[in-house]
Amino acid sequence: MKNIIMICLLFFVSVNINAQIGKTKTKIIEDNGTNYTVEEVEEKYKDEVSIIKYEKEVESSISEDKIKQIKKFEFFKNKETNEYICFRYAIEEPLSEINSWIIGINSEGYVRVGELKWKDYEYNVVYKIIRNEKYEKCVILVYYDPDEE
Repeated sequence: MKNIIMICLLFFVSVNINAQIGKTKTKIIEDNGTNYTVEEVEEKYKDEVSIIKYEKEVESSISEDKIKQIKKFEFFKNKETNEYICFRYAIEEPLSEINSWIIGINSEGYVRVGELKWKDYEYNVVYKIIRNEKYEKCVILVYYDPDEE
């Protein structure tokens, strides 16, 4: 059963992890549903930036238990089209899921540029895993950055 879950996770990572960057806010909502909350943005950025957050129970990659997953998407407003475009997102899960994420990202063949940090140079997307031992969480941060090495 663990092997099946791991195969499913690897498929999920390869299909979805990069696919969010560059999507419109409308498409992200279409893909993830309308059950989200809107995060507060600093007053000076309210017309340029939008942040939405999803919280849901998903199946763990290492057991059949349900875990809490939080996804947060950040968008900038394209002044030409007035559409909001995803430039960064984060996925928070229990720390117990970290190995599955590392295996999934490594399987994509991205270039390792630091400890728990990879870059897809084809699309200029950075993947960073942040360990939070205090709260027993891991955060997978994915963002567009053409200049970061």
